Amino acid sequence: MNEQSIHEELAAVVAAQAPGLPAEKLDELAAAAAGLHISPETMQQILEAFDRVAEAVKEMARALMEAFKPIIDWAKKTAERFIEALAAGIVPRKWLHLAKHAKKARTRKKYRNRIRRAVFAALAAEGGGSS
Repeated sequence: MNEQSIHEELAAVVAAQAPGLPAEKLDELAAAAAGLHISPETMQQILEAFDRVAEAVKEMARALMEAFKPIIDWAKKTAERFIEALAAGIVPRKWLHLAKHAKKARTRKKYRNRIRRAVFAALAAEGGGSS
């Protein structure tokens, strides 16, 4: 086999394994594989191994997200409680009640925004400036 036909076979293997790859990248991969004297069969095995590794990494990421979900939920709940405790000393109790229990979503949103603005204004007034 001549070098051109090996290059074409390698390009065909790469194109079959990665159909969305641009033509210039296909040629680069095929040229690199031909330069390393990799056969089309070996290239196929290498690409399949990369696919298996990618699937294993995705599965590991899913497992990690499931493992960290309780920790993330706890941190979120703790942060909400902290902000609520902070807001309790700054805004009227009526606002806190309406932010949670108002009948309309629009009213709940209105009071959540009022509380947020009041808390941020109080934090900014407490001296976040540098002098």
